[in-house]
Amino acid sequence: MRELHRAFTMSPLTLLELAQELELSEEGARSWIDGDVDLRLSDLRHLANAIGAHVTHQVGAITRSAPQPDTDLVSVSGPRRS
Repeated sequence: MRELHRAFTMSPLTLLELAQELELSEEGARSWIDGDVDLRLSDLRHLANAIGAHVTHQVGAITRSAPQPDTDLVSVSGPRRS
């Protein structure tokens, strides 16, 4: 988000113009720029496009898909009684 904030300060847009582009209030636009809002990827791209920035993301596969016996499982039933 720091890079997006820097890109906004370098852009010719005022906060009001950015807010209008994003269809937000000025306070809402400031929250987006300051990173106070957990944005969806589509919102992040919309913000980046408005200020002339570029967003990239990477998705990787999970290396393990299932718990391994005796190592990842934790008993929640308590100790066994004899």
